[in-house]
Amino acid sequence: METKPNGPYHSSSTIAEAKRDNVLLEVYRATKTKYFSGNGIQTYKLGEIWIERNMNNPKDYLDNSDYILSMYFEYLTKDDLHEFRLLRNGPVRFDVLQQTEYPDGNPRVRYLINEYDDTIKLEVIERNPLDSLAWLTEKAIDTIVLIKQ
Repeated sequence: METKPNGPYHSSSTIAEAKRDNVLLEVYRATKTKYFSGNGIQTYKLGEIWIERNMNNPKDYLDNSDYILSMYFEYLTKDDLHEFRLLRNGPVRFDVLQQTEYPDGNPRVRYLINEYDDTIKLEVIERNPLDSLAWLTEKAIDTIVLIKQ
């Protein structure tokens, strides 16, 4: 696939950029912004959350979804302790995040989606902090609930 661009698909870096580029569809807020790890010590905090139209060329990428859900964090745990799964209402139970990205030093997760509701839920998965077990003993510790503004 010589014509496929390097790196992930493109999306806006901020809500302001999505507005400027006329791709912003919805802005969401979480029911709470600060979350804790299973041990109650480590924390992560949500920042901007929005949905925009996917303007990527479907010929360049394997997925031709209509929208992109972007969720920025003000900060995340430094040791990649958490993953986030988009909970679905349909036959596919969830989408697994493959990696957390750090554009401009800010952590974010993005999902390619074809539909969205007024309420979106993400399952927070935590790996065992012992490196020898890593993700073999992962567990769901919380659910992030996003509400359309």
